[in-house]
Amino acid sequence: LTKAIQELSEKNDTLEARIATLEG
Repeated sequence: LTKAIQELSEKNDTLEARIATLEG
């Protein structure tokens, strides 16, 4: 379960970084 949460957290961070880049 912890591993799954870590993976979700990493994907979430990646998405946030991508969105921040798109928003400029």
